Amino acid sequence: MTVFERTLALPVSCDTAFAWHARVGAFPRLTPPWQDTRVTSQTFADGADTLLMDGGVATLSIPVGPVRVSWKARHSGYEPGRQFIDTMENGPFTRWVHTHRFEPAPGGCTLIDHIDYDLGALGLVASGKMATDLDRLFRFRHSRTAADLAAHALHPGGGTIAITGATGLLGTALGAFLTTGGHAVRRFGRKGREGDIRWDPASGSIETEKLRDVDTVVHLAGASIAERWTDAHKVEVMESRRLGTRLVARALAELKRSGGGGPRTLISASAVGIYGNREDEELTEESAAGSGFAADVCKAWEASTAEAEDAGIRVVHLRLGVVLSARGGALTQMLPPFRAGLGGPVGSGRQWLPWVADDDVLDAIALAMDDDRLRGPINVVSPGITRQRDFADALGGALGRPAFITAPAFGIRAMFGEMGQELLLGGQHVLAHRLQAGGFRWRRPGLKEALAWEIGE
Repeated sequence: MTVFERTLALPVSCDTAFAWHARVGAFPRLTPPWQDTRVTSQTFADGADTLLMDGGVATLSIPVGPVRVSWKARHSGYEPGRQFIDTMENGPFTRWVHTHRFEPAPGGCTLIDHIDYDLGALGLVASGKMATDLDRLFRFRHSRTAADLAAHALHPGGGTIAITGATGLLGTALGAFLTTGGHAVRRFGRKGREGDIRWDPASGSIETEKLRDVDTVVHLAGASIAERWTDAHKVEVMESRRLGTRLVARALAELKRSGGGGPRTLISASAVGIYGNREDEELTEESAAGSGFAADVCKAWEASTAEAEDAGIRVVHLRLGVVLSARGGALTQMLPPFRAGLGGPVGSGRQWLPWVADDDVLDAIALAMDDDRLRGPINVVSPGITRQRDFADALGGALGRPAFITAPAFGIRAMFGEMGQELLLGGQHVLAHRLQAGGFRWRRPGLKEALAWEIGE
């Protein structure tokens, strides 16, 4: 049997740290982006309000080398504010008992992760790798736990937040982040899909009454823009944003005008594409919108909140850069060729690539929820944005691979058409002036650290 133990000093009470772990969003927040672990089922003990209580069972699908295996864990030893234990009942190893302890300490508490494990026959070939993997995993888990608790201390929970696009890349992460912070989260869902609030932008239907006791709506829904822009797809991209945003804005305005409560704040996604391709011009929230299809989409997207603004609802437009996440989006499309040593700059490589770490987007949303002074556009990008060629060098370096194979501009145009010209060969030198002026603190302002965090290298 082998023992692994790691401790973390936290500047919060044991009850606060324990409550964070007991909430439904904790497991996805503690799962690294490079580790494709999936929850296949959860069974709460009778009368339990958290899976961690004695008898709670979680079944996971985890990657072990090139295959996936099932892992069934049962919880026991539940002591609120002090301890819970999960024990592997079925899985790839002979033994796995993970004790999570919370000990009072001066100025806060100490989190202790203690694992007794036996790899069985796998130990003959995998003991060294397991020790390395556990060290990497718990460095990630403890770093995120500390950072999330700090974020929640700045922006305390307690409100009810409704999210459109809740099953997308950002929506999934935001839901987990908010629930661990003590917020109640409600998800919009279309007909036939899971959701707490039914809506259908195409038909203009929405369950307005279910928004009456919601504090903030975070609107993230919209068709993907990152594929070849056929005429039909351009219509879908534009209408998915215009119709959905108008529908939400109208519902919130109706509640406001009726005096029946409803959300005070609408946080609506937009993108830095609103500035168009501006080469080296420094762009702030005060800069004029540019030209091109992406800019036209963003202008229509932001204009579609007008009815909510006219009704006196505070509206914030998140002008998002390229969100870095190994769970989806642009980075996941880049990783296969770069891992194969086939990556490199696109076109000249001189175009600016305004990126932002996914956790920094979540913190920006939390700030926008809390700070009534914020309204209108907010550029959500890292202060360390870089040119595309430098981004390629950094990604290749993070993976330990060369990154010198250029994707020529004519090839990008031939393969992706108008989308390639605007999104891949164009760029914007965007500055996050409003976040910086408000004292926002980025978790990962530098590109190297952001890439290392996402890919676990």
